[in-house]
Amino acid sequence: MLPYRKLVLSKMLEADSFIFFADNQPLPCLAYISRKFNCVLRFFSVNDPYRLLAAFVIFLLVSLPVFLHDFGMSRTAVYGIVLGQKMWEGFTPYITLLDQTPILSLWLNQFFFFLAGKSAAAREIIAFSVFLFQGAYLAVIFIQKKAFEENTYLPALIFVLLCTLSFDLFSVTPTLLASGFLLLAINSLFKEIEFKNYQDDQVLVTGFYLGFTTLAANSFVIFFFGAWLILFLFTRSTLRKHLLFVTGFVFPHLLLLTAYWFFGYAEELINQYYYYFFHETEALLKWKELLVMSIIPLFFLVVAFFRLTGGSRLTNYQSQLVQMMFLWLIIGFVHLFFASELRPQSLLPMFPPLCFLISHFLLTIQRKRWGEVFLWLMLIGIPLYAWLLENDKINWVNNASLYVKTDTEAKRIRALVLENQNSLGLIYEPATGLMSGKQKEALFTNEVTYSKVSKIDEQLRLGNPVVIVDPNNWMQPFWKHLPQWEKKYKKIGNYYYLQP
Repeated sequence: MLPYRKLVLSKMLEADSFIFFADNQPLPCLAYISRKFNCVLRFFSVNDPYRLLAAFVIFLLVSLPVFLHDFGMSRTAVYGIVLGQKMWEGFTPYITLLDQTPILSLWLNQFFFFLAGKSAAAREIIAFSVFLFQGAYLAVIFIQKKAFEENTYLPALIFVLLCTLSFDLFSVTPTLLASGFLLLAINSLFKEIEFKNYQDDQVLVTGFYLGFTTLAANSFVIFFFGAWLILFLFTRSTLRKHLLFVTGFVFPHLLLLTAYWFFGYAEELINQYYYYFFHETEALLKWKELLVMSIIPLFFLVVAFFRLTGGSRLTNYQSQLVQMMFLWLIIGFVHLFFASELRPQSLLPMFPPLCFLISHFLLTIQRKRWGEVFLWLMLIGIPLYAWLLENDKINWVNNASLYVKTDTEAKRIRALVLENQNSLGLIYEPATGLMSGKQKEALFTNEVTYSKVSKIDEQLRLGNPVVIVDPNNWMQPFWKHLPQWEKKYKKIGNYYYLQP
């Protein structure tokens, strides 16, 4: 047998990479790639903003399967379209539009409904643009804060590659909006670690960004506690700084409460939004499926962990940033237990620390050939693996649970769906402002009160639904209090049909 066929596993902490060797040479295919295409890592290591154009071209090429293949729309995106439509029709958040979605996400859905209507392609393009901007901004943060020994736009490339893990990531959702505010908070934390005790007002800004983050996605409140822990561990925090941090976080919520109190609707805001601030996570994917989908980034994370903790030469400041990003990654994992939905886009808050750690790993490899090999493995492996999963070439992930088809006949019917799950409501065109399944259940179950009857009467007048879908017979106790509406509908099975 030829010598290059005798494979020996290199030791992780004694070599510059974790890879198979043949007589101290990389496997033939990887050697060929690194020898013929040993320019990508060097290309993005140049401090030139025009390198972002190359990241854009690469991102566009690896995203083509998402744009060309009709996967349908994710459940969360469809629900956002429904909310945007109701906002555009004039329903008022938490008053006539009963849903626990944060106010900034409602406004975002309204804006995108005006901008893109119900077009799935337009929303994919919007998400693509947002990811490109976030990746570029993340790279700029790392350059400005001297996070690496050399200025590089490599994190932007890695970020956009991670965004191709699943078609579900290309959705305009609260998570997408909140992740943007989270990047601002990360930038502010970097400044605080960099300047230590010299700028007390910086923590106020950090808390302010995190407050806006929670007004985009409720579950992101976990990052407020995570950032608080980082300030305690990595900065010379004083009691004054901690109070400023909390004040900045609370301030956006105080503005919202003040606005609703001024118009006399503070109770509605508390009952319809803050009461449902924490709710049970809906698992659209199983944990095992999410792990399978993320196996390539996890591999690079493990390699980066051993590399950065086993012998990489970093300054004290860079070492603190590495520790902070490892902690931020753990916080992002904890966030998955509190996220409203367990789905691929829930991984988005973990992308910045992943980009940071993987970039550090690639840039600290002394033999740049190995960096090229690993980078090409990412360039080819992540998009290809995602394509195989999404097209069921590898049947390890149930992607059908992530999306809904929007071209059904039932979607054209304006209906009031009385169900404690949001999924059934996505089949129909919503007629009223009763959106959240949990809030519908709270309104229609238990005892019948005057306030409940008044609210149901108001919703029926606003929406005038053609069909009332009532599989649980929730409407029956209310008909005697709403005789004028009972006469308008005829019951057939679980459906009430509006009479001509």
